[in-house]
Amino acid sequence: MYEVITKKHPTRKSKIVSESNIHLRPEDVSRIKAFLQSIDRYDDDSTRMKDPSRYCRSFHNCHECVKSMWFPCGWCHETGCTENTEKKCPSNIKDIKRSNTTEEKNTCPQLVHNGPLLVPAGVRKNVEVKILVPDPILYEKEIVCLIKLKQKITHLKGLIVGDQVYCFDIMLRVDHLEFGDTETGTLKVIWGGAQPYSNEIPLIVYTCETLAVDCDSCRGIPATYGCGWCDATKTCTIADKCGSELMKWTLNRLTCEPYGLPVPAPIRKAEDQLPDQKTVWKQLEAKLTNAVQKGKDVQ
Repeated sequence: MYEVITKKHPTRKSKIVSESNIHLRPEDVSRIKAFLQSIDRYDDDSTRMKDPSRYCRSFHNCHECVKSMWFPCGWCHETGCTENTEKKCPSNIKDIKRSNTTEEKNTCPQLVHNGPLLVPAGVRKNVEVKILVPDPILYEKEIVCLIKLKQKITHLKGLIVGDQVYCFDIMLRVDHLEFGDTETGTLKVIWGGAQPYSNEIPLIVYTCETLAVDCDSCRGIPATYGCGWCDATKTCTIADKCGSELMKWTLNRLTCEPYGLPVPAPIRKAEDQLPDQKTVWKQLEAKLTNAVQKGKDVQ
C-alpha cells in the first residue's frame, strides 16, 4: 500500500471553499473525484490510495505527470504516466522519474515556442515548431500533429528533424472574421498512438486582409505575421496571395508610395533639354559622312 496523506491536524479547522473562490478545469474536477474514490481511510485517521495506477493514468502528458500532487507518478515515453516505471516501462526505453516534490520538467518532451504560433489562413502551409527531445527513441516513433481549431481536431503526419517538428502542410480556414479578429486554437504532438502527447502551445490563425484596411495600417502589422501590401490587388496580404505580382508586394516598407510604377523623369530647364530623335539621327548621319569623306581624302 502507498501512504498518501499523514495524520490530520486536530487543531486545524477545515475550510470550506466555494465555487466562487476557486476555478477548476473539468479534467481537474474529474481527477479529484477519481482520487477521492481511490483512497481508504483507517482507524488512525491516515489515508492510503487503493489504486495508484488509476490515479497516475489520469495524467496524459509528461508535465502533469511529474508534478502529480497525491502520488509520485513517473513518466515513460512508451506507456505514458505510471505508478511504477521500473516495472512498466520497457527496458529499452529511457523513463523519466520525477517525484511530486521535485517538479522538474526539463526532461519532458515538450514543444517550445515564444508566444502563440502564427498560421495564415487560406494558404497551404507547413507548420513547424521547436521541440525538446530528451530521448532519441522518439525519433523512431510515428509522429502526429494535432491541431484543434473551433472544436475541430485535425491530425497531420509529422516528422522530427533535429530540434524541429515539421507537420505536413495544411490549409486552415476561418469564416466570418470581423476587422481585427483572429481565430485561436492549439497544437500538440503525439507519438506511437492516441497518447502520450506533448504539452499544448497556443495557435493563432489570421488573415492579413482583416488586420489592415490600407497600406499604412498594413505596414504597422508586426513582421512576424508576414503581411505586406500587394499593389496589384490593393490589399494587405501575405506574399503567397500576391501571385505573379510578387515583385509589387512589399513587407514593412518605410513608406507606402506606389510600388512598381515607373519613376517619372526629372523636369529639365529649356536650355538643358535633350535633342529629339530626328536631330540625333541627323547629327549621327553627318558624322558618318564626314568620316567616310576623310577616308577617301587619305587614299
